[in-house]
Amino acid sequence: MTKSESAGTAKSNAGTARSETVETDAGTARITWHPAKKKARLVLAVSHGAGGGIEARDLQALAAELPAHGVTVALVEQPWRVAGKKVAPAPRPSTSAGAACGPRSRSPASR
Repeated sequence: MTKSESAGTAKSNAGTARSETVETDAGTARITWHPAKKKARLVLAVSHGAGGGIEARDLQALAAELPAHGVTVALVEQPWRVAGKKVAPAPRPSTSAGAACGPRSRSPASR
């Protein structure tokens, strides 16, 4: 698996977010990290549904609120969205992007 750090950062209510890309069997996925404000107790990786993206209100609410409670939030953007497609391909038995993010479940600050 290879990764590419994004040049920019994004501000959210949760602090400074950092994005990186990861290669998966389904293509390049993007993870936007919202680090815990204190030492992270856990990492919560969540993704969007077939009709939306990581800008969904529920995902943004998690990313804004949980870091203050010691939770690093990883918003995972599926490869078809990263590629600029508006519609997801036919579903596969497992989500490759989610599986590829598992080994990355440690927050970037602890790497």
